Amino acid sequence: MSHSSTPIALIGSAFGLGILLQEFFQPNFGYLYSIGFGLALIVCHIKRWHVPFLLSMFCCFLILGSIRLRPVIPKSPSTETIHELVVTKAANTNTFGHQYIALTSNEEHILLQTTLAQRLTVGDRFLVRAKLIPIQAPKNPMDFDFKTHMQRKGVMRKINLAKTPFTALSPKQSLGRWAYKLQQKLISQLKHTPLK
Repeated sequence: MSHSSTPIALIGSAFGLGILLQEFFQPNFGYLYSIGFGLALIVCHIKRWHVPFLLSMFCCFLILGSIRLRPVIPKSPSTETIHELVVTKAANTNTFGHQYIALTSNEEHILLQTTLAQRLTVGDRFLVRAKLIPIQAPKNPMDFDFKTHMQRKGVMRKINLAKTPFTALSPKQSLGRWAYKLQQKLISQLKHTPLK
């Protein structure tokens, strides 16, 4: 009759040995071996075969230990490229920040997100090293489908300037820039004008 702590010691040592095996020898045990030894473990437990039970338990945890150490293969590094952005339109402002439509150097319209402190003007130009991220569909079916809304405007991807370092370039002078500045000045004056 084995001691009551024998199964625990066997599990710990098998699991640790599995980790060491994976570290130094890289055996290629699959889940099929683990399932096979797991079934042998159940059969040996039902039949009350003590030695085969301990042996199959050891092998099962040895395989699990070697599988456990396999590092997660990281996703391929994001392909960050340098983009020259020109703000073409103010899109939206919410509690998280401002949103603008910008044109990249590849003539693609993208959504440009900033913090509330970063106010941009139509015609502002930036040099950004970032990955263009696809706009996500809503996770809740009852939420507003912002992805479809932006696709109708020809915008598929976005960049978040709050999380990306950028370099400001000289602004692109245009009639749209002048009109946007005038509009913002009038809105500012209206906010400060008292209502009677």
